[in-house]
Parts: sequence; structure tokens; C-alpha cells
Amino acid sequence: MYRIGEIAKLKNISKRTIDYYTQIGLLNPIRTDSNYRLYSDECLQILNMIEHYKNLNMPLEEIKSSIELIKSDNT
Repeated sequence: MYRIGEIAKLKNISKRTIDYYTQIGLLNPIRTDSNYRLYSDECLQILNMIEHYKNLNMPLEEIKSSIELIKSDNT
């Protein structure tokens, strides 16, 4: 599990970007009792997919739909 600063550094993106992805539902961190957000390895994989799709000039709404489809296929 990673805190927001750790995952931002690992993926070389800003905390604000991660906040935005969380806000629009692309990332779903776990909240601790002290209200910290913890991001799992699954969140890292999702960030990899977001980066890949953004390189293909795919809009975030389509990226979100694609990720939701992948998640539903895995369950």
C-alpha cells in the first residue's frame, strides 16, 4: 500500500493529478482510520493503463469506461 506522495513519486505524476483521478472515480484508495488514502498495487496498474491510453490520446471518460469494463470482466 502506498500513500499519495509515494505513488506520485513512483509514477512521476503530481499529487493533484492523483487527487483528480480519485475524484472522478478512476482510482479507489482505501481510507485509514486517520483518513489517509492508501493506494494498492491495483491502483498502480490502473495508473499504467491511464498513461497508456493517454498516450493514445484517449479522453479520460473513455479511459474510465475501459477500466470499468476490464474490472467487470475480471469479476
